[in-house]
Amino acid sequence: MYDKLINKAEKNAKKAFDEELKRRRKSILSSLEMFQTVAGVILDKRVDDENVRSVVFSFTRHFLPPAQSQTPKVDEICAIIAARQRFTK
Repeated sequence: MYDKLINKAEKNAKKAFDEELKRRRKSILSSLEMFQTVAGVILDKRVDDENVRSVVFSFTRHFLPPAQSQTPKVDEICAIIAARQRFTK
């Protein structure tokens, strides 16, 4: 019985993790694209060390999200905590 509960909790956790990863995929891909751009500027021999910062910031302006908070809302946090507490009882 205990094994079934543990397996079910693990399965639900993996499912929740996969769903969250799918939800954040766009943000992750955007961050990866920004990283590749910054790395390309840093490794570019044509850009002087003194100018790296200005060149990087000129490229990364279009990567910035609109002025909205990316933090989870209080209701989302409460739902996550409530879901976790079900498995600890």
